[in-house]
Amino acid sequence: MNYSMKGPMLRMDIDAEGHQVASIMDMAKLEMLMPEQKMYMVLPMKKPVEKAMEKQAESTVDIEVTGKTETILGYKCSQILVKDKGTVTEM
Repeated sequence: MNYSMKGPMLRMDIDAEGHQVASIMDMAKLEMLMPEQKMYMVLPMKKPVEKAMEKQAESTVDIEVTGKTETILGYKCSQILVKDKGTVTEM
């Protein structure tokens, strides 16, 4: 699974067992576009998103900016490590 984020926009590309799925979400408007399925939907998740944002303030997540950079597909990318409950996610 690959995530691409810019501002409130999020793109997810998933390749599972030969099936490729891509979705583009506007988190500010809570809208989602799924080109492969020729689908568009408005997500009824305003309250869950607000609750998640409230819980974020209580989070024990540690975000570490490593200072390492790499050029990927012509874009300069910075490595970030997200640590939570023994799990480390590299972004």
